[in-house]
Parts: sequence; C-alpha cells; structure tokens
Amino acid sequence: MLGRHLFAKRCIPSQPRHFTSVRFRSSPTNQHNQAIVDLLEKCPCKEEEEQALEPNNFKILAFRNAIQTVRAVEKPIQIGHDILELKGIGPGIMTRINEHLYAHEAFDGQVGDVHEEIAKARALTMLRDVPGIGLTTAKKLIAAGCYSIADLKERDFSRILTPKQAAKVKYMGHLEHPIERKDAEDVLSFIRESLDPAYDAVLVGDYRRGASLFSDIQVMISHPDFVHIPLPTDPSPFSELQPKETKRPRKRTKKEEKQNLLHTHVVPLLQKRALVAETLGTDVRSWDGIVWLPEEQRDWGTRQERLAAIEGLDGRFRRMSIKFVPQKSQGSSLLVLTGDSAFEKDLCYRAKQLGMLFNEYGLWKWNSSDLGDASESNSSNNSDAEAEDALDKGYWSLSKSATEEDIFAELGMDPIDPTSRNFSFLSSKSRKKRTIHR
Repeated sequence: MLGRHLFAKRCIPSQPRHFTSVRFRSSPTNQHNQAIVDLLEKCPCKEEEEQALEPNNFKILAFRNAIQTVRAVEKPIQIGHDILELKGIGPGIMTRINEHLYAHEAFDGQVGDVHEEIAKARALTMLRDVPGIGLTTAKKLIAAGCYSIADLKERDFSRILTPKQAAKVKYMGHLEHPIERKDAEDVLSFIRESLDPAYDAVLVGDYRRGASLFSDIQVMISHPDFVHIPLPTDPSPFSELQPKETKRPRKRTKKEEKQNLLHTHVVPLLQKRALVAETLGTDVRSWDGIVWLPEEQRDWGTRQERLAAIEGLDGRFRRMSIKFVPQKSQGSSLLVLTGDSAFEKDLCYRAKQLGMLFNEYGLWKWNSSDLGDASESNSSNNSDAEAEDALDKGYWSLSKSATEEDIFAELGMDPIDPTSRNFSFLSSKSRKKRTIHR
C-alpha cells in the first residue's frame, strides 16, 4: 500500500530521451519488454530482500517501481539508457537491463551502435568499482579504448591515471581485503626489528581502538633526535578573531627531507628490507603507501624472497601509513592518531573551555604579554580596552604533553581506555559529567 501511494506521487518527465509518454496500468498490456519485467521480478537480490528478517523496503520499492515503469513502456527497449530518465529507473536498474540485453543480444535496429553503448555501460560499471577511479576517470579510460579490467592492467594508460591511481590498479584485488589484528602486529614487529632501538613505534587508529578488522595499518613513530614542534598559529583564546582554516599538509622541501629521519632513514630502510612495496604519498611528517605481507600460515622468508614476491605480485599487499611525531608530542599525537574524530573534537572542546588549545602536537596554554602593565593603568578611561588588547597579545606555550595521562590530568579528566574513545561513549555521558573541574 505504501509503495503504491509513493509511486502515485511520482511524475514522469514530459520529454524523456526516447519515450514521450508512459501510461501506468494495474496490469501490463504491453508485452514488448516482458523479458525485462521477468528479469526484474526474479532478480535474486530482490527475492533475498523480500525474504530477509529485516528487509530493505526502499530497495524492494525501487524494484517494484522499475517493473511498473518497464511494463508501461510502449516500445521495445533496445538499451537501458533509453529509459534512464524515467522515474523508477536508476543506474543500477539500467545496468541490469543492459546486462540482460547484452547477454541475449536482444537488439533491434542499429545493432552496432546499441552493442557499443551496452559495452560502454558495462565498462563504466566495472571501472567505477576499481579503487581510486571515479566517474570522470572511468569515462576518459573508455574514450581511450579501455573496456575491461584486463585492458586496464595490461595496457598503458599512464597519461590518464595519476601515479596513485596506477598503484591502486596494480594492487587491485589486494587493497580491498580488510586487515586483521595479527597482520598489523606482525608488521609492527618487522618494523621494530628493522629500526634502531632508539625508535619508538606503536600501532594507532582502529587497531588501538580495539577493532578486529580495519582498512589500513597505522603506525606512529618517534625518535629522540626529532624534537621540532610547530607553534600554533591560532589567535588568542580571548580574541574575537576566528582561527584560520586548517591547511592540507604541504609537500616536504629538499632541506626538510635531508633533516627528517622518516625520509632519510625509516622509509628507505623499510624499502631496502622489502616491506615497502609502493609509495602513494608523503608530506613533511608522514608517509602513505603499500606494504608486502606473506601469505597466511607462511613466514616472512629472506630479503631476496620478499623482493622477488613484490616484483611478481606474490603474497598479500595492504595499505599502511606512518606518522613521525616529536618525542615531546607523543601523548597528544597518540590521542589524535588513535581517534576517533568525535573523541578528538571533545578534547578540543574541553581545552577551549579552559582557555587552552589542543592539537596533535600538544596541549597549549596562552601567555598574555604586558597584562600587568595594562591592569596597573586603571586610571585611564581606556583601561578595559587596553586589558583586552593585552590579552590578545601573547604566545602559546606547551603544557606537559608527553603522555596521554598528562593531558587527561591537565583537562581535569579521568583516563579513558582507547576502546572507549568513540561517539557512543561520549553520548552516554551527561552534560553535567562533561563539566570541567580544575
């Protein structure tokens, strides 16, 4: 009943691409497209949804609407694109119709043109499923003659694909698989064994929050010689000025590259030891790429065996990112990189309530300059304005931020286990419990 009511409210465009009018009837009178109607009525995913304990009613309704639309079409449908502009027909339904026509070669009239359109539609669907390739790139690939995954892998489309897209194509079939905790732990052990003991490496992100499966391995690394902490550019917490928008990380300069242990030692060593298979992106303090893992139930083998496996695309390949953080910022960086985003925002809120600032480099206090001079000039009519101006002038200084416990204590909070750092945990807390106590 709901489906009929909703469908009755829909309107058919007055000038669709090929069909100028569509009449809906309670029972079909046009038999031109009965095979397509049967296809949609007997679609396995529709039947599964109807028999599910908690069916997706919107999906079921979409199929019913599409069936009514196809029944009402008064001409044979030669290609799914013919009815794409009609209500009830979306890209998914259109693709199913195209697949049916392609399989049965149910063409009428200009067979060559219709065949080409169907082939393009199939290619578009396949290419859009490739990680990193969107609609625009898929269309460019088709225009260049790429009609299948085999074409994409075997032919050179480097002029169309970015290096990152090309890498994702190369490792397609690997990056889509989730990563298990044991795999992340094995990679961390390999990194620790490869690096000097002075390096401190820990797993962060979904792993540290207790997830059993996740999309990439996130590692935080620090070293005693890496100490530079960028000062905040945010204005005084007493200022009416809004903080500047966070900019995307800039590319590292040659000078920074020479001075940064991440790019001079860590990544090159992991490449040499045949853990790193591909680099997808870098900035001053981070690396993002693809690493090699042995097949399940097999050991890591020798370096030469790993290099050969990477060259031959044997084994498993997974995404990994490395964040290189100053040693004095370990506590704040661990909080930010563990997440989640809702928990991080809550920490920022708490810091702001105390006139402080929290970011990945630490918990910061504002030091107002010349505040004493301004407060002594009470005889001046502008004393309030001068005091406010003095509050605006000053600098940020780093509070104790080496550990998570330091930051929790500064914010007046009890330590929170990483597995509870999520929106559900925060929403379970009342506003009264969120009040800051000094």
